[in-house]
Amino acid sequence: MKGAFFVLYVFFTAVAVRGQVVIRDSLIAISKSEFERGTLLSKKRFFDGECQKGANGKLVISNCRQVFIDDTTDEGFVKYDYVGDLDKTQRYKVVRETEYNGETYQIVDTKFNCESVRLLGEPQMFDNLIVNSNESVTTDRPPIVEVWKIEHDGIRKIASINLRRFFEGYLDVIEFRVSSRNKVLFKNFDGKYWRIN
Repeated sequence: MKGAFFVLYVFFTAVAVRGQVVIRDSLIAISKSEFERGTLLSKKRFFDGECQKGANGKLVISNCRQVFIDDTTDEGFVKYDYVGDLDKTQRYKVVRETEYNGETYQIVDTKFNCESVRLLGEPQMFDNLIVNSNESVTTDRPPIVEVWKIEHDGIRKIASINLRRFFEGYLDVIEFRVSSRNKVLFKNFDGKYWRIN
């Protein structure tokens, strides 16, 4: 039928964090032109902040008692690196955690008891939204898109989608954008376009 288009609704439930209400949402197939009208999200350029890493592999977060300690043994290898601050206020410190099978990121909130949230990939930002995807996809680490929101009392996850549950093939996200209505859009490796509603 001319002019008609197919919309695929895939329902998922966002993960509740810090007692937040569980959100029902949907993933919707969109056109390339709708995707291209969105604002491109680039990898976050972090602000310089104050964190020190000693020769002993200890990374100390300023204004916190939280310490990240490298483990160079074969059994528990992990390395921590301070990447920078998420914003100019120096409230949110970003730490990259590198293991044998990939990297995750922790954002430490120095205002609220140094609580931290773990992101599966490098944060990409637009206003108060943080979007990321799992950069280290393995059989144990499925491809996941996460959406976080910065609020006055911290950062909370508002959506988490395991793409393997809904699609076959190579599922890595290769580009994020945000629509004029603050909806997250993404393009996957197969050249398909999606909106998190």
